[in-house]
Amino acid sequence: MSNRRNVKFGASTFFLLAFSFLFILVNLRVAFCSDESEDRTEQLEDKVADRKESAFSELSTTSELIELLKQRALLRIKKRKKERLFKVSVFASLASGYEDNINNDSTHKGDIFSSQLAMVSWTPTLSKRMGLNVGCFAFNQVYSEFTNSNYLYSSVNAAVRIYALSGGRLRVEPGLAYETLWYPNSVNSSYDGIKYFLKTKNFFSRDLSAILNFEFSAKAYDTRKARNPSGVTQAHVREDERYSLEAGLTKRIGIYSVSLKTKGSKNTSNDLLQDLNDYYSLKNTLSISGTFFEDGRLYVSFSPSFERKNYRERQAVFKARYDNRYSFKLSAYYTLTKNYTINYSVDYSQLDSNNTAAEYRNVINQVGVSLKF
Repeated sequence: MSNRRNVKFGASTFFLLAFSFLFILVNLRVAFCSDESEDRTEQLEDKVADRKESAFSELSTTSELIELLKQRALLRIKKRKKERLFKVSVFASLASGYEDNINNDSTHKGDIFSSQLAMVSWTPTLSKRMGLNVGCFAFNQVYSEFTNSNYLYSSVNAAVRIYALSGGRLRVEPGLAYETLWYPNSVNSSYDGIKYFLKTKNFFSRDLSAILNFEFSAKAYDTRKARNPSGVTQAHVREDERYSLEAGLTKRIGIYSVSLKTKGSKNTSNDLLQDLNDYYSLKNTLSISGTFFEDGRLYVSFSPSFERKNYRERQAVFKARYDNRYSFKLSAYYTLTKNYTINYSVDYSQLDSNNTAAEYRNVINQVGVSLKF
């Protein structure tokens, strides 16, 4: 009788353990399938964020080069107070290049692309201590074969510029922006949202400055629905919120400039399946640049960066997932005239993760021409 009970107990224990193991495997498979589908969207958004940052960097660099050229050519004149209210600038650029891993995945398929960028800004000076920064921005990316990755990003922003301390050494800029990201052939990834920001820049001296920026953004997807913890699609669309804090220091040494920036972010989402989109990230970027040739017409910069992303719940083999993203960008700008600039850049990125299915490597080469007046 005792042996029969032991056999029954052993069999029950075996089936219970087997069932538990099978249950874990099924849930892991669901998790990884969901994880793979989210990787595509997340990597697309990371790519857009990088291209957007590059576009704003190009705008800033080109503006500085043209302004420097004007100053050295003695073309800058003192404007009357009345004219300051109509300080409007227009920036546009065209570029083309080749990206060798469009989907940021193991298939490693490349494609040629073309991009168009346009920005109009109004930056009137209202007084010695105050000004405005109002503008609209649009960036369009078109691929030859991978048309599902085509997108149009646009934003409208408004901010107040406050110049504090003696000589306006401290600039404080609170503002907001409305932005949209539209995929014409992949509507499920499209979204719009609003962003609130506070930017500060302090000039300790002519050659040393620091920034401290805070940003809160909220976005809602056009058609993508949120899911509950069991993966059931809900009636409402997915919404994300992100908090970011960025600090940086820039030092000019003759014709060279060195800057170091660090940016921390927290992202949360109402998509509750595995909390796939809840994470913390920290990105550190070093930038070394210099101007060369007569009147500083050639500008070259090298920017390596490292970003660590820790997911709160997203699984990677019985453990919360983390990603390490390494990248560098080499850029060269040459000012042809006071309004035209040509440029070339190569952008390398590599993602390592404890979920090996998400790892990738990508290289983007592009050439372009820009106009500012």
